[in-house]
Amino acid sequence: MKKTLLQREDLYQFEWIGTPRITPDGDRVVYTLKTVTEDHKGYKSRMAVVDLRTDEIRMFTQGEHKDRLVDVTNDEMVILSDRVSGEQQVFLLPFTGGEARQVSAVKGGVRMAKMAPDRTHMALLVQLKSDEKVAIVDTQIASETAGGSPTSKEKDAILPYEVHRLHYKADGSGLWDQKTSQLVWLEIATGKVTQLTDGEVSISDFSFSPDGTKIVYSSQSKLDDRNFFSDIYTLELATQEKMCLTDGTRALYAPVYAPDGQSIAVFGHDMKFQGATQQTMYLIDNEKQIRPLVSEQFPYGLSADGMSDMRGHESVPGPLFTSDGRAVIAPYSAHGAVALAMFTVDGVHKTLVEGEREIYSFDFCAKTGDLVFVATDPTCPNDLFVRSLHGGAERRLTMTNAWLAEKELATVTTFTAVAKDGQALQGFKVTPPVQSVGTGLQPVILEVHGGPHAMYSHSFVFEFQLLAALGFVVIYGNPRGSSGYGQAFVDACRGDYGGKDYEDLLSLLDHALEQDVTLDATRIGVTGGSYGGFMTNWIVGHTNRFKAAVTQRSISNWISFHGVSDIGYFFTEWEMKWSSYETPWTDIEQLWEHSPMKYVSNVETPLLILHGEEDFRCPIEQAEQLYVALKMLDKEVSFIRFPKSSHDLSRTGIPSLRVERYRYMSEWFVRYV
Repeated sequence: MKKTLLQREDLYQFEWIGTPRITPDGDRVVYTLKTVTEDHKGYKSRMAVVDLRTDEIRMFTQGEHKDRLVDVTNDEMVILSDRVSGEQQVFLLPFTGGEARQVSAVKGGVRMAKMAPDRTHMALLVQLKSDEKVAIVDTQIASETAGGSPTSKEKDAILPYEVHRLHYKADGSGLWDQKTSQLVWLEIATGKVTQLTDGEVSISDFSFSPDGTKIVYSSQSKLDDRNFFSDIYTLELATQEKMCLTDGTRALYAPVYAPDGQSIAVFGHDMKFQGATQQTMYLIDNEKQIRPLVSEQFPYGLSADGMSDMRGHESVPGPLFTSDGRAVIAPYSAHGAVALAMFTVDGVHKTLVEGEREIYSFDFCAKTGDLVFVATDPTCPNDLFVRSLHGGAERRLTMTNAWLAEKELATVTTFTAVAKDGQALQGFKVTPPVQSVGTGLQPVILEVHGGPHAMYSHSFVFEFQLLAALGFVVIYGNPRGSSGYGQAFVDACRGDYGGKDYEDLLSLLDHALEQDVTLDATRIGVTGGSYGGFMTNWIVGHTNRFKAAVTQRSISNWISFHGVSDIGYFFTEWEMKWSSYETPWTDIEQLWEHSPMKYVSNVETPLLILHGEEDFRCPIEQAEQLYVALKMLDKEVSFIRFPKSSHDLSRTGIPSLRVERYRYMSEWFVRYV
């Protein structure tokens, strides 16, 4: 049977694997499988289990709700689900089957849960106001409806919103509800809860000591929206005594105890390069001494920085200790790939899993030495793999999205370009499927990633595959400012937006055109989102070589961005490289010099503007300014506003609107390129 080309509606068929967790005995891997709902308005998820002894896969939940895996034991999985009250509560689901058992009924729901070593208690993260105490909303927590959700009258109330903080809103969640995440102790048998922490600052990541007597967590020392450092604390469960282990000079998170309980591994950095600082890892001992676990000679950041419209917000786990406590497993981003490595307490590192792919979620079983991970490559959206540290071949555990075998996919190759100053640049080229290639030279689309401190990687990007299915060759790469090429490279665009980063993108494009005589240098489009949207705006204001452009969730004016973005008040300072919170009204020339709006009269390229109505990261006023200016100048411009859509429309937005986004983009390029 002849293979067919991908269509934008194929988005509805995808399954996304996330959050793999190995049981402590190493017999099973539990993971989340997310799919699109039947009405295409949202997502649902279910749990699946792989028996590592037989590789048999078993589906455990129906997938009609939003289920999130948070922990596992040898006998059951711990999930957060909205299946009863509409709010996330804790459920236990035994591997032997049967109904999930609800064990929490906390007013307002639960954000995170972890099983205590004694398996009779859990620690929860719950959202509370500073003067609010945790409350149970229904003592009949077995399977009955848990009350406590806001009444329709409360939901419909129209009230003013008082603003007192500098940071009072966040993309994806809206205006801050004045609640913080606090630790709560849950007795599983009775549902009884005891609040462990309170205050104006949130607890983020936490874990138990091996003996279960302490919880270690990350938090700021006090509420300060201008302070981005965080410290590591311990909490004695018997006395509720808290102790700070660090000195407030680093941003630290994801603390994990060593197996002997004598030290703690944490991710973090010293913010020397502010938001462009590469992440590293530290070890804290019982004497509160902190030292790096990663050698200064190791050039890469310990993070999974790949950009894709298939990954969403899958979180990377904290450091994972080996059974002897002598090494820690962590990811690192390098040259368009994300690998897993072991870092010993002696400062030695060894790569465990690598290749031309991106690993973005994983877990490790200290007992068996098995490492499970979710990986993507240019032709595989995601699948689950296992590899033993004791040797043997890597094993693929799932064949998710098998329907793609019926599609003719584009092929992706890499290349190295050279910038004007001799800097090597990594690029990628997507070659269209044979049946989509027309006669004559092939049109080209240049894609620019967001961040900017992220990277395009060896991953599956549905958008690129769709454009290739229409006959476009897609060129993308990692200009200065991208992750994966060392600290100097990732920091290189700060204070130089629209400078060498812009030149790098044109160098990548020019190299691709020079190396492939089948590409049409007169028919090129450009697109990108967030920083990529800024760069698209910048490009069309500085050159007319592109036939069409699509700018998405973009920045057009740094002066207004500073005050309207949820991160504007610090991100602008960081990226413009101000000395210390200088203000736009005292340094307006620098902001205007780097703003695409300054160059709007130069634009001759037909421009499509795509923006979410609820984007708090790059608010829609950035698009409005650009659109009105171009319209006033009688330029060729169109503006599409997406309702109920945040900055993450392309990754986690309403599925039907994601498909519409693909449609608008495709039709614009087909029309003009």
